[in-house]
Amino acid sequence: MEVITLTNIYLILVVTIFSIILILYFVARNNMRRQSRGMNEQACYKLMSDLSNHFTGNMSKSSRFFFNQPSFTGSLSGHNIKITLWRSELIGPPLSKLFLSCHIISKNKLKILMYRANPGTVLFVKRIHIEGNELDKLYVYSNKPDEAKRYLNDILRRTTVKQIVESGCEPPIITRNTITTVVDITQHKLDPEDIKAILIKLISLQ
Repeated sequence: MEVITLTNIYLILVVTIFSIILILYFVARNNMRRQSRGMNEQACYKLMSDLSNHFTGNMSKSSRFFFNQPSFTGSLSGHNIKITLWRSELIGPPLSKLFLSCHIISKNKLKILMYRANPGTVLFVKRIHIEGNELDKLYVYSNKPDEAKRYLNDILRRTTVKQIVESGCEPPIITRNTITTVVDITQHKLDPEDIKAILIKLISLQ
């Protein structure tokens, strides 16, 4: 009887010690993650702050999927612009993707979505084929196919889209309010003049 009792006591003691060690491990890991996340966020805001010094506007926070992302709103060539640095990982390398957008007012409510690869089913839009080899490698969709074809029938617009894509950006997305592209800054040099050039190209697509 005493042997059984002592065995139970030892078992309870081992389980208790193991639980304490486990709790201390998770507390330490969470503290490390919190510290790493803070360092990551600081690095991102420093990066955006350095970039924003080359534009006219103000820094702000943009919440995407509950995460605070450094954002900048301002103007360029008389148009409202927004630059948001999206961190795909809270822990790890601070560099990720830069969302560039310019605000436009579309009278015809035209939407044009362009992709490098086949996106599969895209709701509420139809795929269109644009004549001309500038866009022949892109998948193009629109809510108003005929108007979109006329819009992209302009060779200057097609050339601009091609230049944006060849610069390393994602194909631009045109909506009734904004024109947006995404820069993968893990593979793209974050030069203020390059960013300005891309934004000016976006503005020219209105």
